[in-house]
Amino acid sequence: MSHIILPRHEFLQCTNYDSNLGNYRAKDIVATGGQRFTFQIPYPLKAIKSIKLLGNVSAGAAGVDRDIDFYFSWHQPGQAYDAGNTSNTTTLYNLSAYANKTYSFNFTSILTGLVSHDLLGLFVDHIAIGGAIRYFGIELIYYPIEG
Repeated sequence: MSHIILPRHEFLQCTNYDSNLGNYRAKDIVATGGQRFTFQIPYPLKAIKSIKLLGNVSAGAAGVDRDIDFYFSWHQPGQAYDAGNTSNTTTLYNLSAYANKTYSFNFTSILTGLVSHDLLGLFVDHIAIGGAIRYFGIELIYYPIEG
């Protein structure tokens, strides 16, 4: 008899929250600011369906060709801190329809080497985007190991 494995949804919170957005806590990164975050990939991850960073775009940051660079490193305990790494520094984002709305920055295609228990480091670098984005955390949807 076969059975269906349904994906799991996890929300990985940012550390160092410093601002409020209504009833939410967020990490505010200004127009030319940067911030580092650390997350841990949950067990029992078998395969990632999607991995997205969620951020609420201020009116000033809403617009076209917003230059935001994302740098990632990951490793297992016992490995070098940068055993795996990748970046997305060439994409310009069209945030014009997202003033005071949450945007999902999708990294599914570049974060293909993650496994359970990895520590994931992320550096977000705003290159004069005109306003702030308040980051909430990562939405991770994955297929678990069967068992």
